[in-house]
This record gives sequence, structure tokens and C-alpha cells, in this order.
Amino acid sequence: MFFLPLRAFSITEMPYLCCASLHTTIGMNSYVGGTILHYEDSRKVWYEGGTFNKIKGKAVHRTKLPKEVLNEVTFITGCLQLIKRKVLTEVGLLPEHYFIYYEDLDYCIQVAKKGYKLIYDKRAVIYHKCGGTASYKSPTSIYYSNRNYYLFIKKFFSQHRLYYLYLIIGYFIRILIKLLLYKVEAKKAVMNAFKCNFLHQNYNTVTSKKDRKL
Repeated sequence: MFFLPLRAFSITEMPYLCCASLHTTIGMNSYVGGTILHYEDSRKVWYEGGTFNKIKGKAVHRTKLPKEVLNEVTFITGCLQLIKRKVLTEVGLLPEHYFIYYEDLDYCIQVAKKGYKLIYDKRAVIYHKCGGTASYKSPTSIYYSNRNYYLFIKKFFSQHRLYYLYLIIGYFIRILIKLLLYKVEAKKAVMNAFKCNFLHQNYNTVTSKKDRKL
């Protein structure tokens, strides 16, 4: 039995060949992702494998096709994943407290810690409506990306004091820059994320009246 995130169907177009390729690859592996192209312009690549960037403390997408059909990676985006039941049984489901953003990276790290390999299959292709969950640079997107980055690094790196301090300093610097450069609604989203993380004020709903639809 396999698991494919349901949200993929609401914001992507999935050709039959994609499912066939993933099904073939999952037979030899436990956690598989594929190529993701922009829905509006299929010449543009959104994801062709990913890595966890230790300098940034976040996932980075590759946008150039590798030569090999199958590649081991350290990050598979939640937009396209095929996961064996045994992984779900051992690791559990994707963490829900993030709501959107960083839940897939969190899960990839958990899966890797259990000894499973993450495999990217470049033959499996879907067309992704980028920003379909929350439009890029909307207050909702800004809020959850800023809130969840802190939740992620605190969960995995708070025990590594020097590295955690490095990530936190970078986080605060970016927060200050955003508060200087962003417009009013975006600034509110950044501040709400900060208050949620450090003042424990709960902002689990959308952050602006203008942005009620995700």
C-alpha cells in the first residue's frame, strides 16, 4: 500500500505516466518524488530533486535535470510524494502543526533518520500550480513561512547550540529586514509569526481580512 498526498490533486495536473513511473520506482524504494514543472509554463522547472541547505537551514530545490534517472536526495517536496505504508507505520503521518510549509522537510528528516533513502525519479512529471495553496508573498504565505521556519529549526537543532544560535541570528536579521521593507499587511504577518513563536500568542488563522481564502 502506498500514500500520495491528496493536496497534489487540487493544485497539480498528474499525467498517467507519472503514476506509472512512481509505481515502478517505489517497488525498489520506500519514499519517492518526481519532476515538477510550472503549470502555467511547462518550460519552467519548479523541482527536480532537493537538498537540505545547512547554511540557510531550509530546503532548496534543484532546477536542472540530473543525468541519472534515479537520484538519492535529502528533500522531497510535499507536492509529489509516493510513500510506502511501512514508512507511514514506522514514522507516522506528516506533522500537522505546521499547516503549510516545512511539514515536508520535517518529514524527510524523520524518514532519513530511520534509515530510509529518499529517491527522486526524473521520469515522473507533474504540472504544479505554484501558489495554489497561498499566493506568493500573501500575508498567509508570509506568516506561515516565518512562523514555521522557527518551529522547524527549534525542533531539530536546538540541541546543537552553536548551529542553532547561528540560525536564530540569521532569522532575526531577516525579520528586521522584512519589517523595514515590507508593506503594512506583510509586516503584520511577520509580526504575528514573531509573536506566535516568542510571545506564545496564537495566530493559527489567516493573518489578514484580505486573505481569508488560502
